Amino acid sequence: MRADAFLRAECGARRLPDSEVQSYNLHSLVAGWQVAIKTTVTVRRIDIGVDDHFPFSLPHFFLVDRPPLLTWPHIEADGHLCLLDDTVVAKFGQPEAVIGDLLRDAFQLVRDCESGANQNDFRTEFYSYWNRRLSTSDEKIQSLLEPHGESRLVHVWRGEIRSVIGETEEDVLKWLRHKHGNQPQFKSTDPALLLWLREPLLPAQYPDSAADLYRLAAEAKTGQQRLEQLANLNSSPFYFVIGADSTNGPSFAGVRSARQITPDIRGRKRDHSLDGFRPGKAPQALLTQRLFSANIPASRIQVERVDAAWIHGRDHERQS
Repeated sequence: MRADAFLRAECGARRLPDSEVQSYNLHSLVAGWQVAIKTTVTVRRIDIGVDDHFPFSLPHFFLVDRPPLLTWPHIEADGHLCLLDDTVVAKFGQPEAVIGDLLRDAFQLVRDCESGANQNDFRTEFYSYWNRRLSTSDEKIQSLLEPHGESRLVHVWRGEIRSVIGETEEDVLKWLRHKHGNQPQFKSTDPALLLWLREPLLPAQYPDSAADLYRLAAEAKTGQQRLEQLANLNSSPFYFVIGADSTNGPSFAGVRSARQITPDIRGRKRDHSLDGFRPGKAPQALLTQRLFSANIPASRIQVERVDAAWIHGRDHERQS
């Protein structure tokens, strides 16, 4: 096998035992090798696998020595390196040349990751990366929102697994009734907040707590003011859509947090955000900080666009 001879002689590769090859079970691999590459930082191992269509199919590359998922772009959970898309045709008469070219691409990708040169790819493909680290895969938000800023209060109809968010209550209820019929639960909406950011978030900036939402609001134009308005409306759980424009067009991400209610010594549920104040007397800024504090978790949710620009295809080529 020419690929085997090339990898062993030119790349110093070792043949992987079948058990290691089969551990990459999502890719139907039948043979594999491991090579070591020396970067400016360290020595890293790359596994190369082929399926039973090779050399008429492209080989797969996996980074063994890698940081946690979403630390570096273009690396899947199993270490698979995203080097080329499926439209690339393998040169079936030159399998060693194909492997050599892709190995050089893999080396460059790792170097760019180590140096941080490609971190902006997380912003360019924000929608895709956000959806790889959701808090729940069941719940989704369907968005009728206009895909542009600035930050503003909007309206959400909260369903058990599908919520719908739009610019006005009329927009949301009209869409629901058109899609599902004039059902009694489609009678009102709750306030929500669209936070429009200057640029998409990096994975390290994805919100894990309500305090992270408070921070993002403070960084968004008019966001702090809108967050205080949302807090004052007292409509827990609080729904957010985070929006930003990138080179691939506008992208949305959903987040939910809730007012912290805990039982007292008598078992009665108590809202601690009002501790020390009579109802209606807490300063708004302080109340907002308490409602969006570090000890309150935030759930990351996928947003599905159902607005006119998306449905009619105007934004499809730009969506990441």
